[in-house]
Amino acid sequence: MTYPVTKFIETDLKMSVYAFAKQSSISQQTLSTWKQRDKPVTSLPIQILDEFSYFAEMSMSDIRNKLAQYELENELAKLNQTKEGEHMIDKEESVKLKSFLDAGYKFGKALSAGGDRKNSKIHLQKLLRDSPKQEGDSLDDFLEDYFKLCIAYNIKAFGEMTALTPKNSVPFIQNFLIGAHNATFAGKKTS
Repeated sequence: MTYPVTKFIETDLKMSVYAFAKQSSISQQTLSTWKQRDKPVTSLPIQILDEFSYFAEMSMSDIRNKLAQYELENELAKLNQTKEGEHMIDKEESVKLKSFLDAGYKFGKALSAGGDRKNSKIHLQKLLRDSPKQEGDSLDDFLEDYFKLCIAYNIKAFGEMTALTPKNSVPFIQNFLIGAHNATFAGKKTS
């Protein structure tokens, strides 16, 4: 997992962080501090977007979206990490997980269709931030935001979400968010 700013510099600008810092008005120490603190993309100063825009010849809006995508990919990668040597998921659990993936995909498509892509990505990131990260974490913030989005965009609230218990919420919400991410960012179909 690479910090979004670092990933943009290395992937999109095809530069090292050192070379970028040398050619831009942003010091390597500042970039390092952001990375160390895992500073959210939404709180980055406009100066970095301006520098990226200059070097990449992209609009600030496109750069903001790209950074948000990298940030969401990082969060999903964190959620995807599982313990080494865990047993295979049994068939019933696998079917449940697939239903959450499908529900997430449908939700993501509806979210994208109901508003502009930028807002869809922002709402999906908020859901991701509020989703339980460990067994026993509170579902309240996640479900509240999920239902608010369903109401705001006239999206059917999936029954799976209302039946969640804190004990089994993490893998199911993880699958739901992966499906929503696929539909919102890449438009991939689940099979």
